[in-house]
Amino acid sequence: MKLVQSRCQSRLALVLIVVAALVTLGSACANSTVKSTASSSPSGKGSKAVVIHYLTAQREAAPLGRVRMACTATSQENAAITYKWSATGGRFDGEGPSVAWLAPAATGDYVFTVTVADSKGNQASRSAGITVTQKPNWAPVVNKMICHDCSDGMYASRWSEYHIECDASDPEGDELTYVWLATLGQIEAEGENATWQTFGEYGNVLIKVIVADERGNETEGYLAVNLKCCN
Repeated sequence: MKLVQSRCQSRLALVLIVVAALVTLGSACANSTVKSTASSSPSGKGSKAVVIHYLTAQREAAPLGRVRMACTATSQENAAITYKWSATGGRFDGEGPSVAWLAPAATGDYVFTVTVADSKGNQASRSAGITVTQKPNWAPVVNKMICHDCSDGMYASRWSEYHIECDASDPEGDELTYVWLATLGQIEAEGENATWQTFGEYGNVLIKVIVADERGNETEGYLAVNLKCCN
């Protein structure tokens, strides 16, 4: 009986030693994982704190032609942002989110890049191609933006619905597509017509549409609306 009890005690001691070892090893692994996660957390240039939503530009240009390019970007940390534009040819006129690219005299394919950085060191980049050709396909033209239900075409109320229309055309008669955005409220669209729903927010609102043709040439249209706090 004593022999059996002694063996049981030995086995129990061995189990306790193994358990203690596993706990110690698990604790060490856990600490190692925490350190690894912390060291790999994005900061500075590697973070996604700056987001480029759209990069719009004409995809073709004439030699020595002038093309407008625009970038829509935000900082997730609500920090001030700056824009840096570069290209494999030609030169830029202006600065900020919207610039003009002056095409070179030589025909061919070129690449332009915009790098957006915020004041906290976060940044993001996006590139696109443009072809310089003697017979370019021109970008669409936004003739006007209309808010049919807004007072005087520019005043809106909270908790209301409005019909927004984009009157656009294409020099070559290409079929057009539309992407709609609004800084406040919710916007749903089908082609050149959009329905804008306002909620409890108020202030100055910018409604934006990006119009593209079949060749990928893009242009933008804007409508500024004052969303009143009180009816």
